[in-house]
Amino acid sequence: MLADLRDADPDLLLATGYIDDDLNDLADAIAGTDGSDRAEALPDPGDADEDVRPEVWGIIVTCDNEEEQTRLLERLADEGWQLRALM
Repeated sequence: MLADLRDADPDLLLATGYIDDDLNDLADAIAGTDGSDRAEALPDPGDADEDVRPEVWGIIVTCDNEEEQTRLLERLADEGWQLRALM
């Protein structure tokens, strides 16, 4: 995918934080040509016992300030929602 971005527009690759040398290093690591045995350690696709989907779903709401966050948390808690505040 990164190589496709580079081929479409080199600036797109730079926007990901990668450079051409990084792509070469990644390709070598995947192929196991960097002296490591990582390629052999990778499992075959589809080895998972089952396709597990999350039982919990989340949402992130951005507040402008702490007061707004407090009001929103209190309102949602009063409605019975399970909440966690992030700062």
